[in-house]
Amino acid sequence: MRFQVMAAAAFVALAVAAPAQALHTIGFQTVADFEEVSPGTTNIYYPGNDTYIFGGTVVDGAGAGFAPRSGSNVYVGTTISTRQTSGDWHFDGVDLWPALGAWVTPGAATVFATLYGYDPDLDDVVVVGELQTSGSDPMQHLVLLSDYGPAWLINVTFTSTDTFAVDDIEFGLPDVGPGVPEPDAWALMILGFAGIGAALRRRRTATA
Repeated sequence: MRFQVMAAAAFVALAVAAPAQALHTIGFQTVADFEEVSPGTTNIYYPGNDTYIFGGTVVDGAGAGFAPRSGSNVYVGTTISTRQTSGDWHFDGVDLWPALGAWVTPGAATVFATLYGYDPDLDDVVVVGELQTSGSDPMQHLVLLSDYGPAWLINVTFTSTDTFAVDDIEFGLPDVGPGVPEPDAWALMILGFAGIGAALRRRRTATA
């Protein structure tokens, strides 16, 4: 709950003047690679999935000593977060991702990634997983796959005691669509399974 309050406060500050940017798509997956963002930009808004990335600064990776994974720009800082802009914690119409990840280059200290998801049973945001870099190798892939229950992924925060870089933040998977089924879709699925079960029972009875 404290994360929600902090993120909401940060969102209010971001909503003033963050420039809209484009995401690159690979199937259902969207990727923020910062190539269309001017160096020096701090808060970035991606209307393609209604998401802010904030807490750091876009820089030329090679010039800052952080080799980019793609293009030339990376996003650097000591605390970097994503935040979907919806204030409706029921997440009606908000994309919930089957995976979240990024390519991370640590500085002199370990980078920790905390991933948050929406738990429909609690109707609240919960910590879904925690990952961390290993050693100082550049562009380590920190990615968490959701098992689709009890929580779908929605946001991620990276933290370290030293400046680090992220590049190619990934929302979702190329072959799995975001979101969760609506109640009427669940009802149709359940009716469908029930119909299949009834048909199989009738077939076994007729055979006997």
